[in-house]
Amino acid sequence: MADANSIEHQWNSTDMDDNSSFASLSISDLSDMDDNSSLTSVISDLSDMDDNSSLTSVISDLSDSLSDDLSDSKSDSSDAESYDWDMSTTQGKTDALKKDLLKWAINDGIKDIHLSHLLKILKAHPDADFSKLPATATGLFQRSNHPVDMQIISNREYYSFGLKNQIVKTMAKYPQSEISLLSRIELILNIDGLPLYNSSTTNFWPILGALKLKPLIVFPVVITMGDCNPTDMEFLRPTVQELKGIAKDGVSYNGQQYAVPLKCVTCDAPAKAKVLGTKQHGAYSACPRCTVKGKWRGRVTYLDTGNEQMRTDQSFRNKSDKKYHYDMSVFEELEDVDMIHLFPYDYQHGICLGCGKKIIVIMVNIARFSKETK
Repeated sequence: MADANSIEHQWNSTDMDDNSSFASLSISDLSDMDDNSSLTSVISDLSDMDDNSSLTSVISDLSDSLSDDLSDSKSDSSDAESYDWDMSTTQGKTDALKKDLLKWAINDGIKDIHLSHLLKILKAHPDADFSKLPATATGLFQRSNHPVDMQIISNREYYSFGLKNQIVKTMAKYPQSEISLLSRIELILNIDGLPLYNSSTTNFWPILGALKLKPLIVFPVVITMGDCNPTDMEFLRPTVQELKGIAKDGVSYNGQQYAVPLKCVTCDAPAKAKVLGTKQHGAYSACPRCTVKGKWRGRVTYLDTGNEQMRTDQSFRNKSDKKYHYDMSVFEELEDVDMIHLFPYDYQHGICLGCGKKIIVIMVNIARFSKETK
């Protein structure tokens, strides 16, 4: 590589009247310099020129050389981005897809586990036409930009999907050869609260539904959101009104009429008490099946369970046990349902967190005691 002082000496000894000597300066000459002072001396000599056209010609040549270099660089980059395989073959298309997936994962910082999940989904549908997929996440989720018709009921934001509409949509998901053979399909509802955050009291109280068919497909009927648990159950009333209409007229699907009676309403014990307007499960008169009275033994327990009177639909509607009821239930507007058997037992609180848990604790204590006495 040329020495900086020798380059400077050569330039100073050049005939300054010959402008072509400066015009012949190339990018390669400058790129060979590894000492910044050499470039500084060259620029200094250029600034001493009396003829501005000479400097203009040099800058023009430098610009042309840079443009050519950038053009060559872009051409090389374009060649690197082009596919090196035949896109008319299945293998070529697969290789192109692999390259695009790699670029997407690197550019967007996709984690390996998420990329693995995507690859499993793609491999599970080898005959799918990916060109028919939506172009955006909004299209994939079928989100609508139209404003949602929200209401305020029971001091909560309320949105209804429409019970009959959801039943028809769900029926379309089952094999039509099986659906057409039926004339009666039972409906199951679920009502419960769902906390959204650990640091906030904001919660959902959805109403979910399912048809008593296999497999069981759960669908939303109503979603409500509020800052605390509902103070009343008025948000259930629109759904009860829809149930009355369905019980009377049924549901029409594919030109066939179906009877869709309400089979049951599933709730856990706290939600069940709210929906029925009865005392919570820890009260003295809280049994949903009989009129047994609890006694305090460190907690409310039911010791006398031999000859208690069973509750009936009529006694429930008449509020015969004043210590059991504290409010009316909107489901009492349905005349053809049994208010006692419409709401099945709560397996979670009754078995898993109730007597089942107590039996396990007793068995563990007995085993521990036996081990210590040996």
